[in-house]
Amino acid sequence: MSPVALIIGAGSGVGKACAESFSAEGYQVAVASRTGHNLEKRFTYYQLDASHPSAISHLFERVKMDLGVPNVVIYNAYTFHGGEAKENLLTVNLSHVINDFNVNTISPYLAAGEAVKGWQELEKQGRVGKQGATFIYTGNVFPTKPNPHAIAFCAQKAAVKNIVLNLSQIYREEPYKFYWGDERASEGGAVYGDINGPLHGETYLKLAEEPKQQIYDYTFVKGKGYVKFDDHA
Repeated sequence: MSPVALIIGAGSGVGKACAESFSAEGYQVAVASRTGHNLEKRFTYYQLDASHPSAISHLFERVKMDLGVPNVVIYNAYTFHGGEAKENLLTVNLSHVINDFNVNTISPYLAAGEAVKGWQELEKQGRVGKQGATFIYTGNVFPTKPNPHAIAFCAQKAAVKNIVLNLSQIYREEPYKFYWGDERASEGGAVYGDINGPLHGETYLKLAEEPKQQIYDYTFVKGKGYVKFDDHA
C-alpha cells in the first residue's frame, strides 16, 4: 500500500507544491483547507477550518478511513492579526487572538498528537517503513527575531517550535521525526512574500524520506539546502 501524506493548510503555494512533490513520489495525498484552491480536482480533499481545533481528530479519522493512516503530516495552515493601535501594539481584538491561537498553536498541537497515535498503530502492524513517519510544521524566523507588529503571532509560532523540539527529543528512539520547516533568505532573514513553494515541497519530501531525525530546526535556503544560522535554538 502506498504511504499517505496529509497536508493541512493546502493553499496555492506551499501546500500545492508539497502535494505535487509527494504525489510524484507515489504518496497518496490528502489535502485539507477551508477552500479547495482547485486541489480537490487532483487530490483527496477535506474541508477544514483549523480555527476549530475539535475538527482535527475528525479529519484524521476521515483520512484513515479513506486512504489509511498518514505516514507524513504537514501543518501549513496559519492566520495573522497584528497590533491594531500604534500607541499599544498589544491591542488586538480578543476574538482575533483566540482565532489565531487556535489555528497557529492548538490545532497543530492536536494534529501532532493524532499523527503519533496513528504511527503507533502502524508500528504495531509493522507498516511504518524504513523512512519512518514525519510531522512537519511550516514555521518562520519570527520566534527568534523581534517583530513589534506581530507579538501574538510570534508567541503562537514560538509555542509550536517548542512543541516540535520536545517531540523530536521524546521520540528520538522511535522511527518518528518532527521538524520546524523554516525557509530563509540567504542572509538568514525572513523571506516574507517570496516564499518558494516548490522549494518547500522538495525539502519536506527529503526530510520525510530520511530514515533518521535530522536537526529539528530545519532552516533552508534556495540553492543551498539546510543552512545553520546564529539564531538557532
